[in-house]
Amino acid sequence: MSIIAPINSTVVKVLDNRTAVVVPQVTTSVVTVGVVGPQGPTDPAEPAARIAADTAEASARVAADLLSVLKAGDTMTGPLLVTGASGNQLVVDTNSLVVDATNHRVGIGTTAPSEQLELTGNLRLASTSSVAGIIKVGANRFIHNFGTNNSFLGVLGGNLTLTGVSNSGVGAAALGALTTGSNNVAMGVNALAGNTTGSSNVGIGVLSGYSTTTGANNLGLGTFSLYGNTTGSWNVGVGYNAGRYIADGVTANQTSWTSVYIGASTRASVSGDTNEVVIGYDAIGNGSNSVTIGNASITKSVLQGSVGIGTPSPNANALLDVVSTTKAFMPPRMTTTQKNAIASPTAGMVVYDSTLNKLAVYTTAWETVSSS
Repeated sequence: MSIIAPINSTVVKVLDNRTAVVVPQVTTSVVTVGVVGPQGPTDPAEPAARIAADTAEASARVAADLLSVLKAGDTMTGPLLVTGASGNQLVVDTNSLVVDATNHRVGIGTTAPSEQLELTGNLRLASTSSVAGIIKVGANRFIHNFGTNNSFLGVLGGNLTLTGVSNSGVGAAALGALTTGSNNVAMGVNALAGNTTGSSNVGIGVLSGYSTTTGANNLGLGTFSLYGNTTGSWNVGVGYNAGRYIADGVTANQTSWTSVYIGASTRASVSGDTNEVVIGYDAIGNGSNSVTIGNASITKSVLQGSVGIGTPSPNANALLDVVSTTKAFMPPRMTTTQKNAIASPTAGMVVYDSTLNKLAVYTTAWETVSSS
């Protein structure tokens, strides 16, 4: 029989007990097709009316079914290959799925994707497991939320074996070694990268808290801040290299506790100090339970208002109010020669003259204070 069918690709349709081979495309051509029935092959000399009837029947069925070659319940084995030189070569439901062969782009929800993959709606991933729910860059994990309430953004950030919860890492390798630690926040390349079991640490800045392993409740803000700390806890480091080293500027400050380092390159006196407060660029601490403000180059320190030492409520009429029942006030101690070498002394200055073992006060000259 002969049927009118589009050209260039082959679709096989089953029509009752006859098989018709049809070729779909926009242009049409008359194709001679053998029709097989129970009675055997048809006679080529069959009346024209029969041929016309079969042709009309086949064309009608092809036209009706052309867009539903595969329907619910059908099974297709092997790949589906759609080829074409240009334009949208595959369109599903107008714009649900569009393949732009010209620009090698795929659109979901758009007929004109402007990127290799463009979506006009939301993208939903499965919760991260070791094999699913991961966005990768190359072969490396890039975005995932493995575990419970964890979020990681950055190449090799976090990992896919940790059991800690409520951690957030932004930056390459941030929190990359984490195991059981929880409630940590790392922002910056390699921030808290070595932390394994430490919890409630915050590292913001490239390599901030990098060496921390089991230390907890530390806050590092700035590149290399608290970089050397490993097991120390409750420390604060603010500024470039803050709290990274001890006094020599080379040895890592690894185990200090409850200490504060504010300022670039602030340093501990020794590793393991506790309650040491160090403030100011390049300032070096003076051991446990001490406060150091400023580095050795500071020549002037100014405090405004009343200053209290040993009291939270200094006398409002005094610039300095020193209160103690166990310690004394000690003025500067120096020899007579050193005292006389003070340049341009001002009336009211007081020193202890260790040569005379007497208190000395400057009026218009140095005078000693003697008992009557």
